[in-house]
Amino acid sequence: MAEEAEHPNPMDGQKPRSWMETIFHGDPFERLIVAIITSVTVLAAIVTLLQTNASARAGQMGRDAQSYAIRAMGCRVTGQANMDYAWHAYQLYEELDVQALLADRFDDLAAATRYRTLRTRIAGLSPLLAPPYYNPESSTMPNVERYEADTYLVEATALAERYAVTSSLNNDWTAKANAYVTHLALLAVSLFLFGLAITVAGWIRWLFVGVGLLITGLTFIWILVVTLSPIRSVSEQAIQAFAQGVGYAHQRELEQARDAFTRALQETPFYANAYYERANVVYDLGDYESAVQDYLAAQAAGRDDVNVAWNLGWTYYLLGRFDESIATSQHAVVLDPAQVGVRFNVAIARLAAGEIEHARAEYTETMEIAAQQVATALAKGGKPPASLWTYMDAAARDLEGLLDRLRDQPHPWTEAPPRDEVVNPQAVETAAQEIVKQLKSFTTALEYTGKPPTAPVTVTISPFEFAIPTYDEEGNLIGRTIASVFPEGTDKVLALFDYADMKDGQEVIWKLYHDGWEDPAWRLVEQWSLGEAGSAEKPFSLSYTNLYQFTPGEFKIEMYVDNQLVQQGVFIVEARK
Repeated sequence: MAEEAEHPNPMDGQKPRSWMETIFHGDPFERLIVAIITSVTVLAAIVTLLQTNASARAGQMGRDAQSYAIRAMGCRVTGQANMDYAWHAYQLYEELDVQALLADRFDDLAAATRYRTLRTRIAGLSPLLAPPYYNPESSTMPNVERYEADTYLVEATALAERYAVTSSLNNDWTAKANAYVTHLALLAVSLFLFGLAITVAGWIRWLFVGVGLLITGLTFIWILVVTLSPIRSVSEQAIQAFAQGVGYAHQRELEQARDAFTRALQETPFYANAYYERANVVYDLGDYESAVQDYLAAQAAGRDDVNVAWNLGWTYYLLGRFDESIATSQHAVVLDPAQVGVRFNVAIARLAAGEIEHARAEYTETMEIAAQQVATALAKGGKPPASLWTYMDAAARDLEGLLDRLRDQPHPWTEAPPRDEVVNPQAVETAAQEIVKQLKSFTTALEYTGKPPTAPVTVTISPFEFAIPTYDEEGNLIGRTIASVFPEGTDKVLALFDYADMKDGQEVIWKLYHDGWEDPAWRLVEQWSLGEAGSAEKPFSLSYTNLYQFTPGEFKIEMYVDNQLVQQGVFIVEARK
């Protein structure tokens, strides 16, 4: 058998392959692409893990937020229901107390005893009728605000804040998860380009590689930014301090509320709600400069809503910083164009700044918007929101406050800028008098007819004089004592006036204000029946109100004929010394 020829081994005399060459066998370009694809795949795997984690956290935060929302609503509803029950028990308690006093007056000792026994049993039905909320020996009413704070308000506030925090965390983690999904999509595109590069030759393969590397590089930077960006959260300690502050503020314990909000901010310096609520508290304490700083801090921390801008604009107005007030209030209008209250703030700031014609136009436009809102509500068979009348009345009260300041006759409840900050105060005073009368008539006509007032009334009503009836020892009426100041305990006051050009059947509305605020219990609507001209007296007494007597303070009476303000007057009830 012939010997088989020996074939040379092609690897003889060649350098052995490295382990890298063994793994990535092929030409250098292919080995480069395989290495890049492997690296991008590993990066994609890491991003997948990050996305899974972010999605899981977002889901958990969403479930927690839903739980807190339900619990907060349940706590508030249950608390308010308990408060209604407690208040009803107090009303029964008071009614029984009155009945016992009446029985004493008629010397019916047995009846008085029965009423007081039942009153004692009623007192045991609710903690509201026991210390520390109520002590009939030292207070006339229970401390409802403290009872509400203790029983549900603080807890409901804490739950609501936890809902807001977890809802925000849900949004933040969802945004991260969505960003990671985008990253994976971009990495998939780059992997596709790298794969294409292997299938083609020439310069085009390098174009695919370059574009793929650019996408991968930019995506990697984006991944780092998203991953390293912290998600901030309000601490539980801050939430608890905030809720306590809300409870104190509800009780008008303003210093304690301020301190509680400060503790919340020490725990979480970016807590926007705590800045806002502390601003409201220091505003009530009269520290307007600090209020401005806290409102601005709330905006910087992310709470740029209509309430913050509204309050900030008003605080600027009280400080006499009218340009800033106008700009900030206009920002609030942009945030909520239908809100008439903040539009009135723009108007009064323009008025105090001496922009009288602009202010008139702003008031007119805002009243037209209010009329449109009322017409729209009535056309749908509903009613305008009660807040509309609140804002209309507040706008008139703000103008009266400005007039008080300009006349150097401020009241304890007056809110107005310093007189020396008002531009052209004499002209502003004249304009404010006209606008407030127009606004009050407009509001009343809109409330009772659904439309603005028509032609002006032509009646003449003299300035009011006030008097109390005087009686002899046997209780017979013997005359009237005219005065502008009456003692505490007065239960009937007469408004005396002359009138002309009246017509029987005209609608007359009487409003009574106590310390700047209307008491709806005293409002009376009646048809005129005293003829065209003469003298009249209008009694204000227990015959049509649920008040027992006039409490100390300033009382203002307004008279409207055909829904238009025709006269007003003021009397004082002095407190016992």
